[in-house]
Amino acid sequence: MNIFSKIFSFFIRRSNAKKIKNYIGHTNRQLIVFKMIEQDLQIKDCVKNIINIEKYEDLVNDYNSLLIRVERHNSNIIELQSKFNEILENNLIEDIILNIDNYTLEKLSEFNDIAIKISEFKIPDEFEFKKEYLAYIVDIGDVVNNYDLIVEQNSLLTEFKKKIKSLEDKYYDARESNNIFKNLKELLDSITSYKKLYYKIPRLDEKLIEKHNENFIEKHLKDEIFDNINDKSLDQDQRKSILCDSRSNLTIAGAGAGKTLTICGKVKWLIEKNNIKPDDILLLSYSKASAEDLNKKVSKVANGLTVKTFHSLGLDILNKVNGVKKAIEEQFKAYINKFFEEELIKDIKTASAIFNFYTLYLYTNRVDEKQYNDDGERFEDLKKADYKTLKDRLSQGKEKHETMQKEFVKSYEELVLANWLFINGIKYEYERSYEIQTSTPDKRQYTPDFYLSDYNIYLEHYGVNKEGRTPQYSPDQEREYLDGIEWKRRTHEENQTICLETFSYEFTDGTVFDNLKNKLEEQGVKIQPLSEEEIYNSINTIFLGQEFTSLFNLILTFLSLYKAQYPDNKGFDDLKNRTFFCEYERKRAVEFLNICKGIYDYYINEIRNQDKIDFDDMILQSIVALDKTDKYKYKYIIVDEFQDISQSRRKFLEKLIEHGDSKLYAVGDDWQAIYRFAGCDVNIFLGFESIFEDSKINKITSTHRNSAELQAIVEPFITANPEQYKKHIKSNKHQDRPIRIIYHKSDREGAF
Repeated sequence: MNIFSKIFSFFIRRSNAKKIKNYIGHTNRQLIVFKMIEQDLQIKDCVKNIINIEKYEDLVNDYNSLLIRVERHNSNIIELQSKFNEILENNLIEDIILNIDNYTLEKLSEFNDIAIKISEFKIPDEFEFKKEYLAYIVDIGDVVNNYDLIVEQNSLLTEFKKKIKSLEDKYYDARESNNIFKNLKELLDSITSYKKLYYKIPRLDEKLIEKHNENFIEKHLKDEIFDNINDKSLDQDQRKSILCDSRSNLTIAGAGAGKTLTICGKVKWLIEKNNIKPDDILLLSYSKASAEDLNKKVSKVANGLTVKTFHSLGLDILNKVNGVKKAIEEQFKAYINKFFEEELIKDIKTASAIFNFYTLYLYTNRVDEKQYNDDGERFEDLKKADYKTLKDRLSQGKEKHETMQKEFVKSYEELVLANWLFINGIKYEYERSYEIQTSTPDKRQYTPDFYLSDYNIYLEHYGVNKEGRTPQYSPDQEREYLDGIEWKRRTHEENQTICLETFSYEFTDGTVFDNLKNKLEEQGVKIQPLSEEEIYNSINTIFLGQEFTSLFNLILTFLSLYKAQYPDNKGFDDLKNRTFFCEYERKRAVEFLNICKGIYDYYINEIRNQDKIDFDDMILQSIVALDKTDKYKYKYIIVDEFQDISQSRRKFLEKLIEHGDSKLYAVGDDWQAIYRFAGCDVNIFLGFESIFEDSKINKITSTHRNSAELQAIVEPFITANPEQYKKHIKSNKHQDRPIRIIYHKSDREGAF
C-alpha cells in the first residue's frame, strides 16, 4: 500500500470514528424518548471499518453496548405501548370512577406503574396519542392517590340512588316525604362537602315524592277492592280521593255524589290494604241522625268501628276522665228569657247597658256611608229603616189624650240624637216649623231637625265628613246640600236665633255625645239623665217592640256562637280589642259585649251551681280532658259533613289529631253549608289548606242524584259566590223537564 492509500485510509477511519461517536451521542439522547430507535446501516459499515484497530477498540465497545441498550429500549417501548394502549382502550378514567367497585387499588396501581414508566420518557410531539397518554398518566395517578376518597363518594352516591329506587308501593305523606328528603339531602351534603368531587352531583327533585304518589294513585285506580263497595263500583274521583293518604285530606263532593259511599270505601281500603285495625279508626258526623246513618252504612264494610257525633264523643271523654256522668242542660233559651223576666231588675248595670244600646246603638251606622244615585234610592232605604224615636215608642202605651205625634226621623244619626236628648231629660220637638216665616212660592217653610222648647234652641245635624264633604251624594246633590247648610246658618245669624250643630264625622270618631253635651251646657241646658227606675220602666215598655225582639234574638244567637268558641268569659275582652270601622262602631260593639257578658255570666253561674254542663261544654271541656287520658287515640279520623264544622269542633278535632297523631280524612260540600246560625263556620272548610297539616283536596264531580239538565240550571246560581270552591258537577242522568213552575193565587199548600 502506497503512502497515499495509507493517508486516505487514515482519514476514512478517523471520519468513520467521528460519525460513530456522533451517532452514539445522538442515540443515547434518543433513549429517553418514547419512540422506537432504528439501526443506522451506514454507521454499521463505519464500525466494520475500524473494528480491528486497537486505537478504536473502546469506541467499538461503546457502539456494541449502545446496540444492546437500543434493543432493550425498543423492546420496552413496544411492551409499554401495548399495555398502555390496552389500558386506555378498556379502562377509561370515567369508567373507572363510575365503576370504582370493580377496581381494586392493586389493579389501578398496576395501571399507574405503567403510566409512571411511560412518564419517565419524553413523548415526542409527533406521537399520535401524546395528548391522550399525558392526560391518562395524570388522571390515573390522581385516581390511585385518591382511591379511598372516590370509593367513599361512590358509596354515598350508591346509597343515594338506592334510597330513591327503594320507595315502597305506598302513598307517602309530608312527614314521611320530609324524612326521605332529609336523608337524601344529608347524603348530598356529605358528598358536596369534599374539596374535590369525582362525580356529577345529582339534583334532588323536589317533586320526587309527589310524582311517586301520583304514579301510586294511577297504578291502583283499577284495584278490585273499589269495584264493590256496598254493592257499588266507585268512580275515578272517589278512588283518587281514597288513595290520597296525606296527613289531612278534604274531599269536596256535590249533592248526590256519593260522599258516604266514598267514606265506606276509605274504611275498607284502610282495613284491607293498609292493615289498620277497626278500633284505630274514628268516624265523626255533625248530628245524631247523620251519625246513625253513617254507622249503618260503614257497618256493612267492617265491624268494631267507632262512629260518634262530636258531642257524644266529648261527653264520653268527660265521663271517662271525670269518673262521673254529668247532667246535661238543654234549655239555654229558657235561661235567657228568665234573665230578662226575673234577673234584669237585680242587675242595674246590665239593664243600663241594654237601655243605652237600645237607644243609641241599636243599628250600625255604616248605612250612612252608602253612595246613592239619587234621593229616591235614599228615601227607599229610609222607609225600610223605620227610624221611630224612643220618645214615640214609650208614649204608645199611654192613653189617647197623652199620645204625642208619631216621630219618624230621616236617618239613623237623627234617631240616636233624638234618643240621647230624651234619655237626658231634654224636651224636644222634631222638625217644628222655624219661628220666622221663610216659605216662598218655590220653597216650603224651614223646619230645623230639633227644637229644644224649654230653651228656645235649635239643633241641626249635618251629614258631612271632617272635610265638609258628603260622599254619600252625587256631585250635584252635594252642591245643593252644602248650599242648604250655608242658607240655614245665614238664616239663624240674620234672625239672631241659636242653632247648635252636630256632624256625621262625630259619630265616626265617637265624640258626638260629649261634644253635644258640652255645647248644650254652654247654653245653660240642664242635663237630667233618667233614673235607674225610669230606665227599668222604659225597658219594660220597649220589651214588646219588634226591635227589642230582634235584639233579644241577636243576643241569643251571639251567645250561642260565643259559647261554641270560648270556654269562659275571657273571650269578651278579646272581642273588645279587635279593630273596628270607626269609634262609634267600637263603642257600639263594646256596649253590646257588656250586655252579653252579663247574661253569659248569669247563665254559666246558674248551670255550674247545679253541677251541669251544656252541649258546648261537652266539646270545649273535653279538649282539656284529653290531656288527662291515654285513651281516644286513633290512627285515622274520618269526618262526614265537614262543611258543618264549628270553631269549637275544629279545636276539638285538632286536639284529637294531636292526641293520637292521627291522619284526617274529611268529606263535605261547601255548597251545602246552611248551619251558620248554629255556630258552624264554613271558613274552616274553605281555609282547610291553611289550617290543617299536609293538606290535600280532592273533588268528586259526578252526581248520581240530579240530572245534567237540572245541574245546568242551578249551577250558575250556586257558583255566583266567589268565596267557595269552584267545581263543575257532571251527571249521566237526563230529564226533559227538570223544573216545573206551579202558579197559585192564595192557596199555596194546595198548589204544592
